[in-house]
Amino acid sequence: MYKLLTSHLIDPTLPNNLSGATFSHMFGTNTSALELFLIKRKIKGPYWLEIRNAIVQRKDVCKIQLFSLNKIDLIF
Repeated sequence: MYKLLTSHLIDPTLPNNLSGATFSHMFGTNTSALELFLIKRKIKGPYWLEIRNAIVQRKDVCKIQLFSLNKIDLIF
């Protein structure tokens, strides 16, 4: 039997070797937010994305970072 546990991306990640009385393994504990987004939206291969109402920020070594507060603003 499998159970699905979801958590917010801002929460700390769970250790890979975590086990308990009712479960023995956890899968996907080190999956990145980008990977989850690409899989959920079924984005494969070269793709053009239109991001409306994006907030441009630079907090990292990336050339540009875009944040959207609403998932409806992402158009494929």
